[in-house]
Amino acid sequence: VAWREASRRYGFQEYDGPPLEPLDLYVEKSGEEIVGQLYAFEDKGGRRVALRPEMTPTFARMVGSRARAL
Repeated sequence: VAWREASRRYGFQEYDGPPLEPLDLYVEKSGEEIVGQLYAFEDKGGRRVALRPEMTPTFARMVGSRARAL
């Protein structure tokens, strides 16, 4: 609670990304060999997705999509 209060006081905003990301996000960054190191599958819509192993690519994608607003 204290961490959130201090963060808000200094203008930071909490963020949370989706637990699943397009598999291509990780393949583009690390190469096809990463597929064997992730929990990846094809969803009902036929998209290849992976359980997010870390937040960095997700955060970069989120910031990139809002770059004009910054």
